[in-house]
Amino acid sequence: MYRASKLRACPKWLTGDMKKEIEELYEKSRVMENHYVDHIISLQGKNVPRHMKPWNLQITSVTQNLRKSNKYDQY
Repeated sequence: MYRASKLRACPKWLTGDMKKEIEELYEKSRVMENHYVDHIISLQGKNVPRHMKPWNLQITSVTQNLRKSNKYDQY
């Protein structure tokens, strides 16, 4: 959430429930060894809205995340 806020990626219209869902994903990934929360569509993309939304997040392994880089890929 902090990184996304720095990128101005957290839209003002996110509800409390949506923020909670995002926080739960990050918490779940912390207890899974070698897994991260990944943006399905990168926040760094040039032609996409840079918004952090729960439906744009997934938990992936380190290997999957590195393989994907900044490309669109859903596992």
